Amino acid sequence: MPSRHLRYFLAVIDHKGITAAANVLHISQSALTKSIRQLEESLDVKLFERLPTGVVPTRFGDILARRVRLMGLEYQHAVAEIDAMKEGGSGVISVGAGPVWMVRFLPPAMAELCAQRRNLKVRLSRGVIDTLVPALLR
Repeated sequence: MPSRHLRYFLAVIDHKGITAAANVLHISQSALTKSIRQLEESLDVKLFERLPTGVVPTRFGDILARRVRLMGLEYQHAVAEIDAMKEGGSGVISVGAGPVWMVRFLPPAMAELCAQRRNLKVRLSRGVIDTLVPALLR
């Protein structure tokens, strides 16, 4: 089902009418009516009661509107999560190192990493392999 049909459907609900929604969407009234009709046909239910003053959603329309709005929120969350993952911009990194690495090599590297990724948190653990691996796994 094209997302366009769902966006148009929500616009009709939000603007309480085909004409107002068509104006906001910058499409013709007939194109919007056709889209709503296609959506109703694909679901095999009436989504709106047509009244002289506009339209109101049926029980089916109410259910679809609620679920479509949830889909929109889930999509926004997915985009935010993907963006954060792509950029590596947030989260916690646990780094374990021996004494020499902890003093000599890690401070400048961690400073640069944290400057580039301000929302990134770094947890450093110092020790030897026998103590570091269990600590990092915890």
